[in-house]
Amino acid sequence: MTVRELRPPQRARRLARPVAVGVALVAFVVLALFAFGTYDEWATVHRGVRHLKPYLVALQCLAIAALWFAWPWLVRRLTRWPDDARAALLAARHRICAGLIVIELVVVLGVPFSLF
Repeated sequence: MTVRELRPPQRARRLARPVAVGVALVAFVVLALFAFGTYDEWATVHRGVRHLKPYLVALQCLAIAALWFAWPWLVRRLTRWPDDARAALLAARHRICAGLIVIELVVVLGVPFSLF
């Protein structure tokens, strides 16, 4: 039996650095705004996010819909997984996407709490 080294996929390695730079940049901007006490900019950022929120929610819902449509193709690409595991993933497609939509409604939109 031979042991092969597990390496992360090429795409994950290519995306790791830009994502880390983006997170670091956002953290730097937040810390700079907080350190200099520029509370007017916080209000401006809050207004901007509030105006963008419907578009961002629509984008997230489109991403969930794309996941739902691409689910069978993604599961077929898991060639090293056993057939019963892939069948279970195919069966869980609706539950997982419904759970993502519920999380979107409760956490992002605050649906049951915003009605009060």
